[in-house]
Amino acid sequence: MIGIVNYGVGNLQSVLNALDHLGVPGRIVGDPAELAACDKAILPGVGAFRRAMGMLESAGFRAPLDAHVSAGKPLLGICVGMQLLAELGTEFEPCAGLGYIRGTVVQIPVERTDNRRHLRLPHIGWNDVRVLRETPLSAGLPVERSAYFVHSFHVETVDPESCVADTDYGGPVTAMIARGSVFGVQFHPEKSQELGLRILGNFAAL
Repeated sequence: MIGIVNYGVGNLQSVLNALDHLGVPGRIVGDPAELAACDKAILPGVGAFRRAMGMLESAGFRAPLDAHVSAGKPLLGICVGMQLLAELGTEFEPCAGLGYIRGTVVQIPVERTDNRRHLRLPHIGWNDVRVLRETPLSAGLPVERSAYFVHSFHVETVDPESCVADTDYGGPVTAMIARGSVFGVQFHPEKSQELGLRILGNFAAL
């Protein structure tokens, strides 16, 4: 059973619909106590880092998520949910994250040294995801395949091996991260057609 964490921020039904399409059992979890009965968890998220982190803690999911990760159960963060896996967010003002993956969430640089200066934020649309190393989540993925992004910030990882895939938006932008049983995707797999379904299928098969 995959529990989709409902803390008031995230595209819950679309994620559940994608799991249903794959024939994978999943349910939206609004009661933190119910997370313990889930084999795996998905942490979706949209909006600003600080607000999402505040709502996560106010909803009472911090301790259950810590216990879930400590038990070695798989966790997948999506979009801002992926960013919350990092140690620190810098949107508006510094805010501590869950700290499951070493790194800081920073704004995508809008001025680059090449001829693609002054890039628009948020970064919205389809971009190729370049797989850098294979993990259980990225296993069997094409080296490059488009996914759907909506974001202005991304995770700068401390450990290079934690960055599993990136995308080019005037320069490399982190697209997938992993450490142990904790995984994250900056794009929306539930909106990314074949690539997204393959990733959700890989997660379900862990």
